[in-house]
Amino acid sequence: MSFLSTGVAVVTGAGSGIGRALAQQLATAGSALALADIDEKGLAETAPIAREEERAGDDARAGRR
Repeated sequence: MSFLSTGVAVVTGAGSGIGRALAQQLATAGSALALADIDEKGLAETAPIAREEERAGDDARAGRR
């Protein structure tokens, strides 16, 4: 188990670019996420992507894919 899967990550600028990519990677690693951005539309697009990455990570860790 990675230390990333046991904590909460706060990602600012999660609506696009590096922040979005970081949110995706942290979700895949199993981190609980708190996402923030001044771009509400971008943030609304990132949240479901991060949730999907989290589910994909859960499946991979459980041996499902």
